[in-house]
Amino acid sequence: MTAAGDEPQRRLLPGAPALTAARPGLDLSQLRDARLLRALTWWQGLADEAGTALPDRSQLEPATIRDLLPYAILWDVVPQPDDSHRFRCRLAGTMLDEMRGRPPRGQWLHERFTAETLPEAQADHEAVVQLAQPLLFERSMRWVDKPYYKFRRLMLPFTHRAAAERSDDPLLADPARVAMLFNVVSFIGA
Repeated sequence: MTAAGDEPQRRLLPGAPALTAARPGLDLSQLRDARLLRALTWWQGLADEAGTALPDRSQLEPATIRDLLPYAILWDVVPQPDDSHRFRCRLAGTMLDEMRGRPPRGQWLHERFTAETLPEAQADHEAVVQLAQPLLFERSMRWVDKPYYKFRRLMLPFTHRAAAERSDDPLLADPARVAMLFNVVSFIGA
């Protein structure tokens, strides 16, 4: 095991900050999973189309990503006064509903994970918001009592400019803030 200072630096995307122990995630340039590559390419196309670093939630057209929807989950990002965030599930794909045995719509992140798995999930979500860029994580499925199964989760940030323009709340009024996470999951197996 190497010390954090000895860890090799890797980049998430061209021009993105280097990954270190303080910047979690796997190197996106090494991504080979077809579903996750499709999701990343789609997200990058939306950002290019908008001419911004992050695409806006208004650009999300489900008909263009039907193949991703069963494996996707949308999280609303709710900023807190202490600069942390809460995450509320807006929608989850059918494959993810079946894995958990119940739909997560309306549930908070802390309601979806156990005390053992919540810190890791919270840190993953926070990292995407803080860095305002896609991140890829590989995790075990401890949350469904199957730690021997693994999955990769690509987390894609979106803004919500229209809501920011309407808001009087200073926590919500920044049009460039990450307002939603679109996560796509790919299962690795045992």
